Amino acid sequence: IIKNIPLNIFQEFLNEIKDYIYAGMSATQEVVYYQNPELIPDWMKHDIKERKIIVGNLNEIVETSPINPNIFIKTEYLEIVKEILAKVKYKNIISYRHWSTNKPYTSFEIYRFDATKGNALLDLKRILNIKEENDLAFGDQLNELEMIKAAFNGVAMINGRNELKDIAKYVSFKPSHKNGEIHFIKYFFKQKNKQ
Repeated sequence: IIKNIPLNIFQEFLNEIKDYIYAGMSATQEVVYYQNPELIPDWMKHDIKERKIIVGNLNEIVETSPINPNIFIKTEYLEIVKEILAKVKYKNIISYRHWSTNKPYTSFEIYRFDATKGNALLDLKRILNIKEENDLAFGDQLNELEMIKAAFNGVAMINGRNELKDIAKYVSFKPSHKNGEIHFIKYFFKQKNKQ
């Protein structure tokens, strides 16, 4: 289930923030659009051989409905961009996650308001007919917040954000980089077998 942002809405948004964009990328299944790709961390890039890559100003080159674009702006423009995102014309269409501000730039992950990991988990459980109590979802960052809320057995990683720990049913004993998910799964099923 792919939930793209409507192209006309995204283009309108890009035109409103074009003077504040430091770098950015927008991707679909077929194409990746970049503005200043050399300024985007490699781990965020969507360079897949099958995808066409187009470089230029995002507001001029994006021609397809994106899935979850990432926009980098100078931190000094943070409040201006938040005000633009809060406009009524974008409400109930697009949402965002605001990431780090500890550098000269900050980033926004833009997504369709209903395209969350929480909704994906609910869709998956419905499609596969999984009982509510038989799910197990792990998260450590804010993009997993909705999923942890939607899960019957939501697990925040011990090294994760406090916002997740506040709403999760469980907190792992070890971080992801020390196989925290595997350790928790073993513990979880051991406890379940005792019941």
